[in-house]
Amino acid sequence: MDEILMTEEVSKILSDIPWQSICEIAVNILVLIILSKIIDRLVAKTADNLLKADKVQLAKILPMLARILKIVILFLAIAAFFQSHGYSVNSFLAGFGITGLAVGFAAKEAISDIFGSISVVADKVFRIGDYISVGSEEGTVEDINFRSTRLRKLDDTIVAIPNRTVASSVITNYSLIRNRMIDETFGLVYGTSNEKLNESLEIIRNIAMNDENVLNGFQVFVETLNSSSIDVRFIAYLKTGSVVEMRKMKSTLILKIVEKFREAGIDFAFPSTSVYMEK
Repeated sequence: MDEILMTEEVSKILSDIPWQSICEIAVNILVLIILSKIIDRLVAKTADNLLKADKVQLAKILPMLARILKIVILFLAIAAFFQSHGYSVNSFLAGFGITGLAVGFAAKEAISDIFGSISVVADKVFRIGDYISVGSEEGTVEDINFRSTRLRKLDDTIVAIPNRTVASSVITNYSLIRNRMIDETFGLVYGTSNEKLNESLEIIRNIAMNDENVLNGFQVFVETLNSSSIDVRFIAYLKTGSVVEMRKMKSTLILKIVEKFREAGIDFAFPSTSVYMEK
């Protein structure tokens, strides 16, 4: 008799179990796992292609986008499950919206940094290794993450600039310069004769024309009559984008000009003041 009662009780318990709902939950979990695996494979494959194309920073963003997509899919699956069982999800969505709004206000800066990093990578204004300026800061880009862009400055210090600031700032990428410009002024004494003044212009022109690193279209002219000198200006573009190489080429040109000026007896001016005394 006891065994019959126990069997009936077990049967009742088993019949009360919502097997259909359990099966639906199991199927949904299985589908979510499969979708998650598909997303992971797609992200991994896409990241490999981006790395091969030297788009490292874009490859870094993919995992974060994949996590956001998984969260959205999970939320939609839960909402659809409750809706299919007669539960109204309106209040749930409203609560989620209010919570999301509160979280959004609390994490506004963090969210701005994330979207800023996406904007920076998408614009392709610079990449790791480039020398750039962002506002008043400049240096070599060492890292671009979800929160900030890190620059190593000339004094070897590191500055981390929030990506929301980077995305809204004027960025100058010096590494993209193809030809570096030099702009030098040579001050000659006021006692320089007309012949020597013209000769100084011709000396600079000849040196520039015979230098393989100077592009055509350079300018040599008398700039102005300064307070203590006649200023001769030399503007030219050099065949290099490197700051280091530009400095070497510039130094070579200036040394040649100074040498030729001294050989020709053309004197450089220095700050001076003439005082006239009335008798």
